[in-house]
Amino acid sequence: MVVPETAVTGWLVRPGERRPIHQTRLRIEDRRKGKNHVLAWLQHTANTEVSILLPGDRRLGGTGTATDDSLRPWPNACSLRPYDLDQDIDLNHNGRKELPIRSSVSLPDPAASLILLLEADEDGRPRLVPRSEFVGTVRFEEGIITSIHFPQGAKDPVLEGQFLPLYNCRFLARLQIPGEEACRHCCMVPMVLRGDADGLFRPVFDRTAQRGLLNRFQADIAVLQQGGPGPLIPPEKVALARAAAFLYLTGVGYGAREQLEKALGPRANLPQSAQLLDRLDRFFLAPIHPGGL
Repeated sequence: MVVPETAVTGWLVRPGERRPIHQTRLRIEDRRKGKNHVLAWLQHTANTEVSILLPGDRRLGGTGTATDDSLRPWPNACSLRPYDLDQDIDLNHNGRKELPIRSSVSLPDPAASLILLLEADEDGRPRLVPRSEFVGTVRFEEGIITSIHFPQGAKDPVLEGQFLPLYNCRFLARLQIPGEEACRHCCMVPMVLRGDADGLFRPVFDRTAQRGLLNRFQADIAVLQQGGPGPLIPPEKVALARAAAFLYLTGVGYGAREQLEKALGPRANLPQSAQLLDRLDRFFLAPIHPGGL
């Protein structure tokens, strides 16, 4: 059984003011010999961190060091609640149904609102399901699921999600691409994932969700096609990275590199271009075998 409850896990202290910070957490119980026994709690232990806490854990009554940050204050108002679905789900196909949980935090960041999956392990203990167990093709450790729904008459669900490194164009810096002023959402790609014959959910192109990105993708491809014969300049690297994000996250997957090389033409064979294409592969694609691509 999963029981929502409200707890005070921190305090806001200002001159002349001291008030509690509440968060909604989930108490996980089982029933033995006619009595309920608490197994654990599911609780925020940071703004974008949710943990399974066992009875006696000191974090149940306090969330650690306070952070006085206007954008990411901590402790903060947080909420965990069951996410209602019309049908049961077993996204990782291990025979144990998952309970989807909506996590919400008072932050202006896409990481503040996502869906977690809670299930029992083989011994009946609660565990959070890693996204790598049910998402394929893309490297999704930094991805989030934002919606699960069953289309009318469908037996299998459709997932929607986000790849968080695209927020604030953060992935450009991680790919060592300079010269682009960051914005909050201009690089974001809304993801739609559908189950395949292997039982994994993979990105697909969804005209309703992603059609508006086609103009930007075509403009980025045009930048690459119109470039000079020399090495890529920073704006071209930005266009290449944005085009790659669109292709990888809308279902092209392992065929994305071929399309990018075609847009670059002869410049795809330059060492600088090949190295950046390698980095894009490693950044977006899940390894197809242990140890790498």
